[in-house]
Amino acid sequence: MHTIGASTEEAASGLYRHDPATFERYRDAVAAGLQDSGDEIGAARIRRLQTPTMAAWWVNQLATRWPAELAALLDIGRELREAADQRDPSRLTELDRTRRVRTDSLLSLLWHHGAELEAGSDDPEDPEGVSTHHIEPTAEDLALVLETVTAAVLDDEVAEVVRAGCLAQTIESPELDVLRGRTRPSDDVTPVHVPRTRQKAGPDMLAVATAAVVDAENRLAAATDTVASLTGMLEGLEQELAELARDRDSTRARLETWRRTAVEAERELRVARSRLGRLT
Repeated sequence: MHTIGASTEEAASGLYRHDPATFERYRDAVAAGLQDSGDEIGAARIRRLQTPTMAAWWVNQLATRWPAELAALLDIGRELREAADQRDPSRLTELDRTRRVRTDSLLSLLWHHGAELEAGSDDPEDPEGVSTHHIEPTAEDLALVLETVTAAVLDDEVAEVVRAGCLAQTIESPELDVLRGRTRPSDDVTPVHVPRTRQKAGPDMLAVATAAVVDAENRLAAATDTVASLTGMLEGLEQELAELARDRDSTRARLETWRRTAVEAERELRVARSRLGRLT
């Protein structure tokens, strides 16, 4: 039996760090190197690896560039299941809030930092012929990344694939049916698949859904209170504005009166100085 070597596994993992535009040329170069070294099974496996979609590549970027932050998010899944087993709705609500915050943080990293894509030479051994340009994920990419990391939080098997950073396609939540872009020891050269998970209302999904409802109710109550508070503030400000408008009109009238007084006083001052001048 031929088993895939660690070097082949590492090569497969390393390939998914390359963007979709350059993936195939790097994949073919790696496969050719394995075949030249006599590892025909490994070469066949590498050639069968799928080019990642752009959104899947962004997920792989999370695993490659921010593994600690990604792990902190995925660990929430275990805590959610424990809270569900303990029937602790307040803990579920708290954990779901934490999940949202950590998810937003990860998406923010992608949005603000983006990535560098390679362009130029078709020869992966010619670094001088390669240039790079900066890109940022689209809104559609971010939506697919969000679906994938959410699925990973809810399912340990998906979390394992996401942590590896070798996704070929993004994963829809809760329907988990995706090609896995990595290789494992086996004689079979067929690409490895993540098993399809049937959608069911298990305790984990119910607990998360319940927590989401509680969280939404809390946010609605907070929003309602805030609306009432701001409405009261607005009414108070409008009353103050009305009073200020009255003060403005009164002050403007007084200003005009004192301007006329100033003109009369200035005229009287000129007359008095003229009289003084004649007397002296």
